[in-house]
Amino acid sequence: MKKVLIAVFTIFTISFSVSQDIASFKRDYENGKELFNMNRYGLAMQAFQPLTSSFNENPFIKEATFYYGVSAYYENQIETALSTFNRIKVYYPSWDQLDQVNLWLGKSYLKKSDINSAIKAFNELKNQENNDYASKILLAELEKIDSYDSIESLYQQYPDNKSIGITMAGAITKQPLLDQNRDLLYKLIKEYDLDEGSFKVVDVAESKKKSSYTVAIMLPFMINELQNNRGNVRNQFVIDLYQGVLLGVNLLKTLGIKVDVLVYDTENNTSKVRQILSKPELQHVDLIYGPLYPGPVKMTNEFSFKYKINMFNPLSSNSQIIGNNPYSFLYKPTYETQGKQVAEYIIKNVDKKDKIGFVFYGREQRDSLMAKSFMQTMYEAGDSTFNSMSVPENQSKRIIQFLTESTEVEEMEDEENRDFEMPELLKIGRDSIAFIYVASEQPAYAASTITALETRGDTTVLLGKESWLNSQIISYDALERLNALIFAPTYLDKNSSPYKFFESMYKETYNSLPSLNACLGYETIILLGKLMNKYGNHFQNEFDDKTMEGYLFGDYVLQRNNDNQNIPIVKFKGAELVRYQTKK
Repeated sequence: MKKVLIAVFTIFTISFSVSQDIASFKRDYENGKELFNMNRYGLAMQAFQPLTSSFNENPFIKEATFYYGVSAYYENQIETALSTFNRIKVYYPSWDQLDQVNLWLGKSYLKKSDINSAIKAFNELKNQENNDYASKILLAELEKIDSYDSIESLYQQYPDNKSIGITMAGAITKQPLLDQNRDLLYKLIKEYDLDEGSFKVVDVAESKKKSSYTVAIMLPFMINELQNNRGNVRNQFVIDLYQGVLLGVNLLKTLGIKVDVLVYDTENNTSKVRQILSKPELQHVDLIYGPLYPGPVKMTNEFSFKYKINMFNPLSSNSQIIGNNPYSFLYKPTYETQGKQVAEYIIKNVDKKDKIGFVFYGREQRDSLMAKSFMQTMYEAGDSTFNSMSVPENQSKRIIQFLTESTEVEEMEDEENRDFEMPELLKIGRDSIAFIYVASEQPAYAASTITALETRGDTTVLLGKESWLNSQIISYDALERLNALIFAPTYLDKNSSPYKFFESMYKETYNSLPSLNACLGYETIILLGKLMNKYGNHFQNEFDDKTMEGYLFGDYVLQRNNDNQNIPIVKFKGAELVRYQTKK
């Protein structure tokens, strides 16, 4: 009987001790929760910390460990928070509050800008409310990323993540119109039911076919200056352009295409342009031709976008004129398109086996744009067998030094061979260069490259710019000897019958030979008249991925771009500039 009483007493004592421990654990846990609710996270961590040990087997260990991690998060002790949440996942994988653990784990990774790890944590969420919240905070973090390449990389890794998809759509719209992946943008907008207006997706206005089309000619005529100037006319190029336009309008008339022109002198003055754009008739024209200078262009671009009126620049290659305006077009290819076209030619036509290539470019923005586009196109095609060199304008001779630098060869000590003439060895071996692309308008770069290649005496493909043809320091004979290929957007065959006809008409009308700008004015208004006559005032609705045959110059090709994608390649043959046929 005595032994039974002792056993009962022992059981009672243990039970009482356990109850006392549970009460103690509960008191400590509630104390920690109270501190937590008072936002006193440092003290809460101190209260919860003893309860996180697995040795004391308290019933509040999971909850206490979770709140310890959350308190660490608020105290900005992110590494502690991460290790705490990950420990819960390892030791308690079946805990019914694991969704909250993954949510806070993802938040902690976002604090470190570790987006990949955050996404992995959020991908384990089961609760829809938690999923929605995670998407919201992930989106806010993604919007802080300025790099398009970084967003694109994340999208490629997680193409099904909604937050990344929305961010990708926004990143696309921030790109210049020519660089935008419109197909992907439309896909994302449809997939996530996004507001098209917020992502600058504008359906081009309905194209209307008419019996006649009104074109607003907005050019810097500088009428006041012309009236007071008896000497050389500073803006003669504008006068030439306009005279070509007028002759083009007359030719269109003979073809049964009626184009009425409204002429406005923009000067180079934004205030004057503002006055012009405020005229009621401007909102009803079918097309705006010009303007040419940056300030007026920017203002007219906004007007064009607002009223859905196409605007057309006949002279520039600057993609900023297009910007994000789907109604803005260039006749010439942009600098980016020019670099891309050269790369595409090399990829298709140049044998690069066991050889390298070079691209030389200057420090001007247009040079950098051409070179960057060239290199990006090459990389995307999986071709990295080339080197690039940016050269300051006043140091173009560095190209000569680079290409003709020789290696040092030790003299032979053999008496018998002392008078033997050692061959010169180039650091860049002869016939080891597949191509050289000079991505610059500056003739000095071309002259230095030509000198270097003639010194080397080997065979390579030299690719250059149309501006070389107008330089006095570049020898046509040298270009022919080197078999140089010139990418010439405004190549003009002066032996063609259309040119002969235009030249005759121009001489008869203006008593002078037509300049290149006169030819451009004539060509572009004929092009626009034909486009509108065939497809309506918003010709891009139907003209996408099509070609309009050129009259004096090459064909006009858009292919989902707002600049001309067609760049003729020319070369010298028998001292005559001829069109070079490629394998397109």
